[in-house]
Amino acid sequence: MNNERRQEITKVISSLEELAKTVEAMQNIAENLTEDIENIRTAEEDCFENIPEGLQGGDKGEAAQAAIEALGQSLELPEAVATLMEAINDTISSLEEAKG
Repeated sequence: MNNERRQEITKVISSLEELAKTVEAMQNIAENLTEDIENIRTAEEDCFENIPEGLQGGDKGEAAQAAIEALGQSLELPEAVATLMEAINDTISSLEEAKG
């Protein structure tokens, strides 16, 4: 590989490192949001548990269960951000290897 392409790869790596810093900040935000979502989900679960058993299968109970499930699915955000960070790091490693 010639020096020109090595320099181009170095620039790309620098950009990816900057992106990694942004993703790291996103990861912190995602973790904080996840805590908020978990708190909301816990409150909804408590509300559902306080609905009389005979009414839990009714409209309010079903709505509460649907909300609990949707909130649970939204807890996957930090994992998605971590996957992005891993992809960036893998790309940097590959580029370093290509650079020689």
